[in-house]
Parts: sequence; structure tokens; C-alpha cells
Amino acid sequence: LRDPKAAISTWRELAAIVEDDTSAPGRASHREAMGELERLFRSGGQWTELAELFEMRAGQASEPAEQVELKLRLAEVQEKHLHNLDNAVDQYEEVLTIPAGKARAVAAMSATLMAMCCTPAPPNCDTSRAVEVLARSDTFSATRTWRSGVSRARLRITP
Repeated sequence: LRDPKAAISTWRELAAIVEDDTSAPGRASHREAMGELERLFRSGGQWTELAELFEMRAGQASEPAEQVELKLRLAEVQEKHLHNLDNAVDQYEEVLTIPAGKARAVAAMSATLMAMCCTPAPPNCDTSRAVEVLARSDTFSATRTWRSGVSRARLRITP
């Protein structure tokens, strides 16, 4: 379809039809529909819709690795496109409770904080919660480079 709105509508309809189909073809069709919706939302800059899609999929995911992947994608959209660091930190914090996702969440949060140390923060951006969540992580505390990044971030946010 050349009309993105019509394509989104079609893929949503297909996803709804096969959502409860537990057969291999049904699951494959649902994954394809979700992938196409993600692609369409990204290409159209529909970040709120993409965040909602990731949130819905993460809530439905039964495998920890899939939950981690979707929550990290949601955090990235919240942080980089919707400029909502608080919501991104919520996702990172949830991923930190999943053993398979700890290292990736720490890496993503560390990169965010280190980037913020080098650039002006967006208006109304409070990194203190992100710093505290990261500092509490056992995965983080074992890594010197990340600890120094948080120390710099703490310096930056200290009044």
C-alpha cells in the first residue's frame, strides 16, 4: 500500500485477527504485523504510537529476552524522540529486574547520562533519578567506567 494510514489500518486489522492464534502461522503473522507497524510508525515519525506499540507488546511478551528487547526499545523512543527521561528510566528500571537485561539496561542508561554530561540537557530534564537507579544496580557498581560516568552526572546535577 502506498498510503501509510491505510497500511497501518490494514496491519492493525491483521494483528487483531491473529492476536489470539497460538498456531505457528498465527504467531508468525502477528510478528509480521507488529514488525510492519513498527516500521511504518518509525518511518512516519509516529513516536507516540510506536511507544504504545512497544508497551503493548512488552506487556504481552512471555519470554524475558523479548520483554527486555521491547522495554529497551520503548525506553529509547521515550528518551530520544518523546524527550521523556522519566518514562525511559521507568523502563530501564523494569529491565534491571530481569536478569537477562541488566547489563543492557546499565549500558543504555550509562550512555544516556554520559551523553548528557557533554551536551546541554533539554529543558525540565532531571537526571537525578536516572543516576540513582543506575547507582543502585549491582551490574553497574562492578564497572569502573560506568561509575565514573555517574559520578560526572552527579556533579552535573548537584545544585
